[in-house]
Amino acid sequence: MDSFLKQVKDNIDRFSMLEQGENVLVGLSGGADSVALLLSLCKLGYKVKACHLNHCLRGDEADRDEYFCKKLCDKLNIELVIKRENIAEYAKNSKQSTETAAREIRYKFFDDVSNGCKIATAHTASDTIETMIFHLARGTGLTGLCSIPPVRDKIIRPLISCTRTEIESFLQDLNQDFVTDSTNLTDDYTRNKIRSLIVPVLKNINPQAEKAAVNLAFRLRTEENYLEMTAKAEFEKAKTKDGFKVWVFNNTHEAIKHRMIKMLCKNAGVPMHEFNSKHILAFENLLKSNNPSARIYLPDDFIAKREYENVKIERKINEDTIQVKEILLENIINNEQNINGVNITVKKYKKNYLFYKTFNTFYVDCDTIDMQSCVLRKRQTGDKIRLSDKSGSKTLKKLLIEKKVPADKRDKLIVIADKNGVIAVQDVGIDISRKVANGEILEIKIKG
Repeated sequence: MDSFLKQVKDNIDRFSMLEQGENVLVGLSGGADSVALLLSLCKLGYKVKACHLNHCLRGDEADRDEYFCKKLCDKLNIELVIKRENIAEYAKNSKQSTETAAREIRYKFFDDVSNGCKIATAHTASDTIETMIFHLARGTGLTGLCSIPPVRDKIIRPLISCTRTEIESFLQDLNQDFVTDSTNLTDDYTRNKIRSLIVPVLKNINPQAEKAAVNLAFRLRTEENYLEMTAKAEFEKAKTKDGFKVWVFNNTHEAIKHRMIKMLCKNAGVPMHEFNSKHILAFENLLKSNNPSARIYLPDDFIAKREYENVKIERKINEDTIQVKEILLENIINNEQNINGVNITVKKYKKNYLFYKTFNTFYVDCDTIDMQSCVLRKRQTGDKIRLSDKSGSKTLKKLLIEKKVPADKRDKLIVIADKNGVIAVQDVGIDISRKVANGEILEIKIKG
């Protein structure tokens, strides 16, 4: 018994689970693990309170468990909070498996009852090896192999290194009974199959297989923490004003790069339960791509896009709603027009007007414009513009590539043009032939 209590205390101290005499809430099912947890914490001098959730799944047997927990806590003079929840109905309504629904309700109940104190759950070395095998069978990375963490937020697992054999021996020494959940004796659930069919084979090979799994999980968690910390530092280095530097991603080790990709997607709001290795591979190819405007599709209508040496994630938008519609310029003189969040104002001034050039404010000689055909529109094939006396006329397409304007933004830029050609282009400039000379001045101001 003393060796078992020492093992529990060592776990508490090693992972800084509790201060001496601290309040703690124990999730009590009535099974051997939770009963051993309750008794060991009491014997170690912690201020214990218990809670029991009746899942209403096993009829009289579930009521028997509830009664057992009440009787035990009365005997130990421990406060017990009991709640009944129809898990089967909740699982059906929320379209979840019974196991997932039970876990969700159980932890919410624990949190509601805890009043801010630590919550101790009875996860053991046996649970660790079962979870490790479960993740391995489904396909997992290092995080999955770390299995059950000893501490997660305010959830603590003081029995994490203890095997079921050790737990039952501890209870036997105390002459303490416990209840057995009959569903644990069947192969109906995946974890039960692992428990009854796979773990015994591993223990045949190595009787200390459960301890070996726990030691492995502890080591892997240390390494995982280091890799995660390194990835966060690189992630911060990669940040730009509106995205992330491609070269930082490409110059990191694969193990770090994978974590950075996940961080980027998670921060952008991508649902990570739908994010998998297929998306990571696609993201890696995006980062290596020679196409400066490549993109990939992520879960829930998110898109990861290359913008030359930048990468960013945003929600997919219907392209029809963002393209510039053609508007006759004459109709908005001395007025304001909003196009996809961009404000355009057009004003006419006399030729002696004193103006101050600013970015995306174009001053055009009215004598150079054919007002009957002058429009605001998106770019068109064949558009050309000459920006200075020293440069020749260039296609708008070539200019946008030179200026590294992302491909998906090029059709959103506002072009001012008449039947004689392009007058000015948002974020690009004004054609030299349209600049103010001696005529009236047209001020076209674009904000956004």
